[in-house]
Amino acid sequence: MLSAKYVTKLVKILSVSQKQQAGSLLAEFVGLKPIIQEHQSRKIVDIASLISALNVSDEQQKADLLAAYEEMKPKIQAYRKEETKHLREYAPQWNVFKVLGVENREIEFHTPFLYGLLNPYGTHGQGRLFLDGFLTNIGEKVVGFSKDDISNPNWYVERDTEQIDLRICNDWLKKGFYIENKVQTVARIGQMSKYVRLWQERYESFSKDGGILYLTVRGDDPSDVGFDSEGQFTRSEIEQKIGKIGLLSYKRDIKSWLEGIVDRVKPQKLKQSIIQYIEIINDL
Repeated sequence: MLSAKYVTKLVKILSVSQKQQAGSLLAEFVGLKPIIQEHQSRKIVDIASLISALNVSDEQQKADLLAAYEEMKPKIQAYRKEETKHLREYAPQWNVFKVLGVENREIEFHTPFLYGLLNPYGTHGQGRLFLDGFLTNIGEKVVGFSKDDISNPNWYVERDTEQIDLRICNDWLKKGFYIENKVQTVARIGQMSKYVRLWQERYESFSKDGGILYLTVRGDDPSDVGFDSEGQFTRSEIEQKIGKIGLLSYKRDIKSWLEGIVDRVKPQKLKQSIIQYIEIINDL
């Protein structure tokens, strides 16, 4: 017996390689693996329904399909047994963030999660472990930032201050990173210019010892809409004074930062949440 989802999967597989190769494809266990994994539906159809769905008219092809299915049945059953055991012991598909449906929410999920890790006084109890790792990874993207600055004890992190998603600041060094976080949205009209304006006000004058960073899934450049169309905070004026906006990527920078540090995290509850967050990044 095959599930209705099997039929859909097989139709796709067979259509790619043309139906003449049905017999050889069905004989390959690797080819059937994704089909077997789909065997969760309560709707059951028999092999005759499968052949009908594939619109197989040639008698030899029908015979090949039936023979292949009969040959694969014990393998399917064995695989399902092992898969059930594996799921019960390890729950590899479980991800609490996916269950909650928050994986695409930058305001309610991504920004708070990143802040929760970066804040050295956060409930994670790891001190500056995450912050230092982050500064090490992104420091090279900012002109004037030295790795010697990382050890300075005066770094602190703010969230949603003056409508800035994340601020990583060191007033003693007069350096700061302002991070605009975008997952499924883009910079609003004049938003990047506002960041630079606020940064200038905080540090009194334009300086290259700091950075405006734009974080997106793949490191996209903010569009011109994000900058003022005239005045001292246009894109060209900003780039002349402090350089281009630094681009950060979830897929590259955030993932690399977390993967490089997760093995140093000892509390299992914290470690598992980071592992599940990396899974979310992979699916963005």
